[in-house]
Amino acid sequence: MIVFTSFFQLIWFSLLTTSTLHFYPKDYTIWAHAGIGALLGLTYVTCELPNSFLKRRLAIAPGKEAQHSWAWCFIWIDQIDSLLGCVAILAVFTPMTLPLYLFYILLGGLTHLIINRCLYVFKLRKNRY
Repeated sequence: MIVFTSFFQLIWFSLLTTSTLHFYPKDYTIWAHAGIGALLGLTYVTCELPNSFLKRRLAIAPGKEAQHSWAWCFIWIDQIDSLLGCVAILAVFTPMTLPLYLFYILLGGLTHLIINRCLYVFKLRKNRY
């Protein structure tokens, strides 16, 4: 995750330097973007751990959905747990308001749900969420 996130952050960096989008300050170097990518990858993986730990304590098998009344809660937590940390990291490098932070979490969570559903429909994923 860390290596691939760094790689795609470098691609994002190249897109930003050739466009009018200003998500990051233009004076960040390629190495800074590689570092940001690595930090995002590490944050993504680290923020998955508390949710996984809780699910194992509740006897929910890895990669399986919860089957009790809390199922929808876990579906949303599965979609946004890593986003919470990654957007917080982005907020360090790019100032954002709380509504914008929450918008990114909502947009990222919905995107994650839609992609997971498409992968399930095309038999590339075993679980719906």
